[in-house]
Amino acid sequence: APEIGKGGVRRQTTISRILFIRYQAGSALETVPLSAAECGFHLMQHLANAQNLPGYGLPWVTRLAQRVLAFQVSYAQPSDLIRWLRDLLARCG
Repeated sequence: APEIGKGGVRRQTTISRILFIRYQAGSALETVPLSAAECGFHLMQHLANAQNLPGYGLPWVTRLAQRVLAFQVSYAQPSDLIRWLRDLLARCG
């Protein structure tokens, strides 16, 4: 396995997009922008340790959901998903 070189590990990063990706056989690529509320709802569903966090994690989820672009993405062909991701990165930086 390759070793992680100097600078390969970040102590902090900025999140700008959250994608909720779902494989769906036989379907066309579907991308739906989510509101902050919808993003927060999806994030809370995946917060496994909510009971151990102040406010059950809701304050952090709320701040994050208000600061990012979020999408619900369904795909069948990986090439379609990759093409869309490249386009998203090109448009949004």
